Amino acid sequence: MAGGRNLDWDQFLASHDYRNVVVVKGMVEGRTARETAVMGGAGFAHIYQLKYQLADELRAFLGEEALMDALRVPTWRANLLADREKTACQADRRRNRS
Repeated sequence: MAGGRNLDWDQFLASHDYRNVVVVKGMVEGRTARETAVMGGAGFAHIYQLKYQLADELRAFLGEEALMDALRVPTWRANLLADREKTACQADRRRNRS
């Protein structure tokens, strides 16, 4: 699944110019819009415009459900959290009995 996502990203970014790639790279690296603007040789306001444009194009490219898939907690992780919570509850019950 991760490999498929990487192919989608490579294809998406290949269809865009340098500044769009710089904006995505800046977001991935956690840079501010000002730092990204300096890296891309664009104005601060233009970077925000590019981010919104990229978001719309990415939704059209990957589909609306891609965002929901990205935000969904993976099943394996939910199972781990449930197991930890169950163990914590059992430990609390044991402590309360004593």
